Amino acid sequence: MRRLRSLLFILSLNYAFTPFAFAQKAPPVASKTTVSKTYPGHKSEVCFTEFTAAEKKRGLINVVIDTYQSSLLSPNSNESLWDHDFLKQHPEYKIALDEYLKDKRGHKIKSLDLHHKTAQEIHSILTKEGFKHKRTPLMVRKTVLKDRGYYWLNNGEMTTDPKHADLVIMDIYVHDDGSMVRVKPESTPDHSKRTALRFPHYSKNVLLKLDDVCDDKKVCTKDISYTNEAFKLTREGNPIPKNIKAESGFRFLYPKNNKRKRAMQADVVMNLIHFNLPTQCVRKADWLDDSVDQIDTIDATVKKEVSGTTHKVVGKNTNSHVKSSGTKSTPVKFNAKKNPAQSDNITSVQH
Repeated sequence: MRRLRSLLFILSLNYAFTPFAFAQKAPPVASKTTVSKTYPGHKSEVCFTEFTAAEKKRGLINVVIDTYQSSLLSPNSNESLWDHDFLKQHPEYKIALDEYLKDKRGHKIKSLDLHHKTAQEIHSILTKEGFKHKRTPLMVRKTVLKDRGYYWLNNGEMTTDPKHADLVIMDIYVHDDGSMVRVKPESTPDHSKRTALRFPHYSKNVLLKLDDVCDDKKVCTKDISYTNEAFKLTREGNPIPKNIKAESGFRFLYPKNNKRKRAMQADVVMNLIHFNLPTQCVRKADWLDDSVDQIDTIDATVKKEVSGTTHKVVGKNTNSHVKSSGTKSTPVKFNAKKNPAQSDNITSVQH
């Protein structure tokens, strides 16, 4: 009997220390948490005088995000890319925007998807939709001569002859409802690397004035000049200013002293309204495959490359940079910095 009691006592001890026994114990009582309606405060944040490469990259990425989100907003929004003071001073732009948003202007191009289409495919689509086609030489910039300017040649030189056999061309398609498409299928042969977008591309645009303009032969068409372009469209069909200039209604999201973010915003906007065409060119590895640190040296590198670049201008012109003798013209080299065709930002003529 005594031995049986001892055995039961030993078994009870073994049972008490088994995992099952522990599981059967009552859970501990949770401590009570006091909910305060006032913020308890915190220590001062840690400040840094220098940024890491990752932080710099993130800052630029945020510019891309901010700019894209603003492009999605209605032009009537204070957070959009439109300057409302400009729209008040130029009611014709406000009228064009309102009519576009109500499908009373530019509705043809708004509904067409040209993404990933070749120049030939775009031509076929637009002509079937009632667009009229006109081919013009690709202009670098206008000179003091009326209706004349510097035009790109395929070899990278420039000419003042609008009928030169080696001109780079631009196709323009316009619809009676004010829709317009500009297509540059032959690239922009700017070897100085100052042109913002050299690859073949197109843009979707809406006209400012819809009245026909008649020439000396009484041939009447829409005014397809850049000055009569009200705004450009993003891939989603959102209307934003045609360039990054105040006289076009553009609004920067960042103050003037933040030049880096402003430059990035400008690049983002230009990419939102210019669309690359399929290309057969074999390109080198994208610069983004290189070190992130290269971002900090791009501007300096471009300036260095441009400073030693020269262009040729050929053709008949009274301009001092072009020598003419009878019907023959002598190509003249000049430094890119002094080139009247390069004197202002070439990005402004990337229609």
